Amino acid sequence: MYMISLNDEGLTFKALEQDLYKYYCEQACKMMANTLEIIDKKLLDKRDKKKYRCKGLKKTCIQTIMGPVEYSRRIYKTTNEKGKIQHVFLLDKHLKFETVGQTSTNLAEKVVERALEESYRKTTQGINSTTNAQLSHGTAWNIVQKMGSKIKEKEHKLVNRFENGNLQGKREVQTLFQEADGVWLYMQGKDRPSKGRKKEMKIGVS
Repeated sequence: MYMISLNDEGLTFKALEQDLYKYYCEQACKMMANTLEIIDKKLLDKRDKKKYRCKGLKKTCIQTIMGPVEYSRRIYKTTNEKGKIQHVFLLDKHLKFETVGQTSTNLAEKVVERALEESYRKTTQGINSTTNAQLSHGTAWNIVQKMGSKIKEKEHKLVNRFENGNLQGKREVQTLFQEADGVWLYMQGKDRPSKGRKKEMKIGVS
């Protein structure tokens, strides 16, 4: 329980707001960890024991909008359709759990949104102050690079499907409308233009 003392000379509305926000975020992280471990235990009991052999617990930590969530999950040994041995986490599979490195997608999306307009240092300052995350500007840079790589890979797959005639559309239109626009990106390092700090990236939508 959060304790309040009227003798605290530093007690202000602003300080109280910040302290309470941090306290309840920390409690939410504990609840998240506890919930994940309960689900993981249920999966252990309900799994196909012939298919998945439990190899014990492994600790992990995920950065979330509530802060770092530390928990343990079970790793399983199994054999895929091709007969190759694999090690999987049933918890991740059950929750369709995707991360960007050790960062939740919710937090990663917020980092990318801010990084489009601000430097990585200002991005992490803003993220850390509006959430209970603990990110460095180096971590923010890594998140943006990994998110960009995922988008690039997805686009390449779509292009390859188009080039190989493997599109899955069900109808064909006589007229196709296209819209083109630009997004101004905040550039840093060697990518920074000689004049100004922003560079336009052209985007087309069909």
